[in-house]
Amino acid sequence: MKLRRFLGVCVAVFALTGCHLPATPEGKRLIRIAVLPAYSLEVMTKKYVPFMEYLSRESGLKVEYVSSLSYSDYLAVVEGSRVDFGLQNALIFQILRKTRSAYPVVQALGSKAVPVERGVIVTHAKSGIQEIGQLKGKRIMATSKRALAGYLAQADRLREAGIDPERDVRIILGGRQDEVLLKILLGEKADAAFIREDVLEAVRGRVDLTRIRIIGYTEYFPTWCLAAFRETDPTVVAKVQEALLKLTTENPEHVRILDGLGAAGFIPADPERYEKVLEVAAALRLPL
Repeated sequence: MKLRRFLGVCVAVFALTGCHLPATPEGKRLIRIAVLPAYSLEVMTKKYVPFMEYLSRESGLKVEYVSSLSYSDYLAVVEGSRVDFGLQNALIFQILRKTRSAYPVVQALGSKAVPVERGVIVTHAKSGIQEIGQLKGKRIMATSKRALAGYLAQADRLREAGIDPERDVRIILGGRQDEVLLKILLGEKADAAFIREDVLEAVRGRVDLTRIRIIGYTEYFPTWCLAAFRETDPTVVAKVQEALLKLTTENPEHVRILDGLGAAGFIPADPERYEKVLEVAAALRLPL
C-alpha cells in the first residue's frame, strides 16, 4: 500500500511539473490539456489528477496534463506549445479567442450546479476593515490581473463603490489564490485580498476560516470552460465533450472527481455567455 501511494504521488508530481513519463504501450492517441494554475501545486494535484485519469479512461485517449507556473506563463504555454485543449476562466478564454481562435467545448457547473461563480474581498478578521469603502489607500493582494473572480470582478466592485482600482489602492500580485489567502492570514504585505469564493472551500481544513472576514461579494460571472483550438481534431473534441458530459452526481465515482474539482458537472458551452467579461474589461480599461 505504501509503495502504491508513493508511485501515485510521483505520477502526480511528474504530471503537474510538466515532466513526461515514458510512453505507454497502449497505443492510445495523445492529447494535451493545459489548466490555468489558480491554486498551489498541492491543491492542483488533488483537483486535477483524478480528473485527467477519468478523462483518459472514458475517452480512450491518453491525456497529458500540461502545467504552467502562473497566469501569464499559462498564456505563453498555450500559445506557444501544441496543446489540444485549455481549461481556464472566461477572461483568459476571451484572450485565447483572439490569439488562437479558441472555442468553448464544455462549461463547468459550480458546486451549486450553476454555470456562474463570483469573487470575494477578504481581510484578516482583526484588520479593523469592515466595508469596501475603507479599502481606499490600502494594499490589496491578488493572483493576477487576468484572474476573473480573483481580480477583475472585485476591481469592478471597487469601481462601482467609487474607488479607482488603479489609483486609489495598491494592487500586489502575490501567488496562487490559496497562497494569497494564507498571506493575508499571516499579515504579509497586504490589508485585503481578492479571491474566488470557492477558494474558501478548497482550503477548508487547512485554514482557520474564522480568522477571515468577507467584506464584499462581486457579481456573478461565467464559470470556467474547456476550450479547443482551430487545429484541434474535431473527432477528439467530440470524444472529450462526450466524456465530460457523462460526469454526474448520481455516480459515486464521478462525485469524488467532481468534488475534487469543486464542480457539479459540465454542460455544453455557449460562447455568448462570455460577452459580459468583455464589457467589464472595457469598463476597467483592461487590455486583452
